[in-house]
Amino acid sequence: MIKYNYLIFCLISFVLPIDFDAIDSYERNQQYDMEFKSIKLFYDESDINFMWRMARAYFNQAEQEIDIDKKYDLFYNGYDYSKKALQLDSASAKANHYYAVLHGQIGLIEGTNQKIMNSYDVLKYGKIAIGLDSTYDNTYHLLGRLNFELANLSWLERNIASIIYETPPEGTFGEAENYFKSAIAFNKNDIRHWLWLGKTYIAMGERSKAKESLIQASILIPRSQKDSINIKEAIHILDGY
Repeated sequence: MIKYNYLIFCLISFVLPIDFDAIDSYERNQQYDMEFKSIKLFYDESDINFMWRMARAYFNQAEQEIDIDKKYDLFYNGYDYSKKALQLDSASAKANHYYAVLHGQIGLIEGTNQKIMNSYDVLKYGKIAIGLDSTYDNTYHLLGRLNFELANLSWLERNIASIIYETPPEGTFGEAENYFKSAIAFNKNDIRHWLWLGKTYIAMGERSKAKESLIQASILIPRSQKDSINIKEAIHILDGY
């Protein structure tokens, strides 16, 4: 059925404008290969709606890629598209969101110094994205993860940051909690939100709240391999309680 749907999409794509609804449907249903193949049938560097979706498609592909070199290549390609999208329209919530997401990923790839340096813009553009669209759960998740990672910096990383930067980036588990709870308020069926809220409560020493969040993560229905991996992680953590 998937191959049939993709063939039909290919046939109509040459006579119709870009079908963003179909592409977004693939993304919502975590059919990331279909999303990637479909959007690559087109190219319009002047269309903001196309450019940020290309950034999203490359990010989703990278997330599920096992080969590390291919994964990094996908992230860098997605990063290029996110920069172009932001240049086209700095008032686009999704352009700001995916720039923040991929800017953060590049920081993780390039090491501690770059991770800390990039965190400033991840926070900046993530907040801009929320200001432009306060209902998108993934941006809240992004800022939750950022605060979690900053609050969880090692002693060595904090000292590196204090030496290099006049004002090192700050993040707290309390802020992470608030962001993850906001993400859940807008999408209670996303396993990642519950898993990371549970991890945050563990870091805060809130064992009962952590258990509740992890149980919720473990009972949701997975829609992809990534979801299944997150459920297994939630169950593994619960086994330690």
